[in-house]
Amino acid sequence: MTDRTHTVLVTGGNAGIGAAISKSLLESGAVINVSRRVPDFAHERLRTIIGDLTDPADLARICAEV
Repeated sequence: MTDRTHTVLVTGGNAGIGAAISKSLLESGAVINVSRRVPDFAHERLRTIIGDLTDPADLARICAEV
């Protein structure tokens, strides 16, 4: 593990490959998880931002939060 903290934006991180990527990245840094649903796992460095990346206004809001 490094001494740096990474902030990562994972789209579709609530299930499948996205969830596996999120869980893996939690080992070395912070994960910002963007999805339409709340993931079925929790972690102190996991933050869920509910949003629709196909909606320009929602995308702008998500980017501002990251």
